[in-house]
Amino acid sequence: MPEPLSTTEKVIKSNWFDREQTGKKILACFYPVNDPLMPRNYLDIYYDAGVDIIELGLPVKDHYMDGPTVTQSLKRALDSTGYMQEFAAVSRYIHRLENRPALICMTYAQVPRRQLLESSVWRKIDALLMVGFDDVKGDAEIRHFMAENDVRFVNFIDHNLDGEMVTRARRGNTYVMLQAARGKTGSGLALSRDNGSKISALRQQGLTRPILLGFGIYDPIQVREALDYGADGVIIGSACLEKGLQGPEVLRDYLHSVREILDAG
Repeated sequence: MPEPLSTTEKVIKSNWFDREQTGKKILACFYPVNDPLMPRNYLDIYYDAGVDIIELGLPVKDHYMDGPTVTQSLKRALDSTGYMQEFAAVSRYIHRLENRPALICMTYAQVPRRQLLESSVWRKIDALLMVGFDDVKGDAEIRHFMAENDVRFVNFIDHNLDGEMVTRARRGNTYVMLQAARGKTGSGLALSRDNGSKISALRQQGLTRPILLGFGIYDPIQVREALDYGADGVIIGSACLEKGLQGPEVLRDYLHSVREILDAG
């Protein structure tokens, strides 16, 4: 069993989001914790390719915002045993690296709360992205726990620029995930042509943190489109899984090609 972490314990750690930002474009990639078809050593490929932020996906029964690729991956993870232990092991694995990427816990509000909070893993997690968090009853418990352990929150803004989401995002201290296309996550979605005007509107409303486009970004053309819209980077999920299932070399070539486009700016 993982070592319990008391909410009163003083935690001293270096949060990735306190680092001085260099201005380079950000690459955030999803990684499904405990999916047997996406082994832990794939994280070395993420690191070598220059992934800045790794979203560690924790499985739940209903991934209602995710398309089939992510849903099937996290179903495999849920059907396997010990995903919380693997969550901790993966976090330790990343922390051994020099100039490590940021570690984000990405999950849904229905994840078992006690299992989520009673773990020493939070010593190594920089931020939490929890779908449906603001609808959770008793969310103050999670907010208090995260504040005690210096785990930040990642804000999500939907395709419609929901006003409450924008308000919360302006108070954020990590980055913003902006839904780039309608529908669920998945490769092959067409990015909305109004993403540029939306990003401009968010800036005019006082949002200063990096805005990353996610949902549907797959091929290099879409990565280039995202930059042209004014995004500070991209979030890639389904494409990472699809390439990974084809083998490590395919995943490596893909991520390096995305990194090259981002670095070319």
